[in-house]
Amino acid sequence: MLVKGIANLVFVLNSNKHPREVAAAIAMGLLLALIPVNNILWVAIFVISFFLKLNLAVEILFIIIFKLILPFTDPLLDRLGFFLLSIDKLQPFYTSIYNTPFIPFTRFNTTLVAGGLAAGIVLYIPVYFLAVTLVKLYRRRLKDKILGSKFVRRITENPFIQKITARLDVVGRFTGMG
Repeated sequence: MLVKGIANLVFVLNSNKHPREVAAAIAMGLLLALIPVNNILWVAIFVISFFLKLNLAVEILFIIIFKLILPFTDPLLDRLGFFLLSIDKLQPFYTSIYNTPFIPFTRFNTTLVAGGLAAGIVLYIPVYFLAVTLVKLYRRRLKDKILGSKFVRRITENPFIQKITARLDVVGRFTGMG
């Protein structure tokens, strides 16, 4: 699964996909990774991402990558969520939305959800623009050097990798990714 995801990322980075689609997928992956999975808010945001112009395979790969890194940030997200949920002037707002049907299922009133959502919203734009810049930089300066290196040529000669890339090429032509 992870090997296919990385192969798909390389495929997308080297395809003619617009950098904004890749960047949106990376930023959305971070947003979803910051929110705990066990609530309707996460599911709703994930479903919304199906309707946005972004690469879902890259999004899922970066959710996995960020989820592996982010457990170390839980104490910070917990403190941020506690701070946000403790603001006295927002208590009437929190009470009113909590009393709205289905909103309690989002678990917005838990510190990790509130902190993760707030951090994800704040970080979305900078991560998006950083990813756009990095994708463009990669394509302009590194793509040809990396693809032409002996290391990459040896890897691509591996039958397992050839099978994955051939499948991605077929999928890319079928879905318009290529």
